[in-house]
Amino acid sequence: MQRSETFHDNKLSLDVKTYRNLEGIFQRGLFETAISLEPENLECLVGLGDLYAREESYRESNTIDQKLVELCPEEPRFQYNLACSSSLLGEIKEGLLALEKALELGFDDLDLILRDQDLDSVRETDEFFDLLARFSDE
Repeated sequence: MQRSETFHDNKLSLDVKTYRNLEGIFQRGLFETAISLEPENLECLVGLGDLYAREESYRESNTIDQKLVELCPEEPRFQYNLACSSSLLGEIKEGLLALEKALELGFDDLDLILRDQDLDSVRETDEFFDLLARFSDE
């Protein structure tokens, strides 16, 4: 079966790129509206942060990651995501601090840390490898 490169319904025909763009706009509006009504809704914050990251809206993604860390400072995944978004913005010190906190809280997927392209900026530092060496010994 061949996949269609176009989305069709009875009244409309869109190419996949346009359809995905409209889908993202809709999701963004939905999440942003929900958060405006309930600013600490974790599910919507996570969804919006993921959407921003997929859209390469790294500043917005970082703002959401900071909010999630503020709301749930003991959640290692939120610390890891903050490390990634900080690294993508070139905020090396912040990225390393968040990565260290994620590791302290039990984030233990060292393979992901080593291959995640979002961490490329922090991975270029000696501090990154010192940090990994410290936690891989534990």
